[in-house]
Amino acid sequence: MAKNNAVAGFNALNGVELNLFTTDELKAIHYATMEVLMNPGVQVSDPEARQIFKENGCEVDETTNIVKIPEYIVRKALQLAPSRFVLWGRDKK
Repeated sequence: MAKNNAVAGFNALNGVELNLFTTDELKAIHYATMEVLMNPGVQVSDPEARQIFKENGCEVDETTNIVKIPEYIVRKALQLAPSRFVLWGRDKK
């Protein structure tokens, strides 16, 4: 039976765990990622996606297509996302 590793979000089978990062390393990765999403931001080529980002509080530069995503938006998106989803399954339903 798999158990959930709350720190990394991975599953461990039969009591064996694989933790690639320490808690401090995971925090450092998180903070660095938040910094990159805000400064310099990400280039979004789809105009409809840029509009959605803009309507939800992101700074959008239409000349460079750069979207700056603040941490509070990332947190809100994570809260709204399902905790689990299936990419595909054996059953075609």
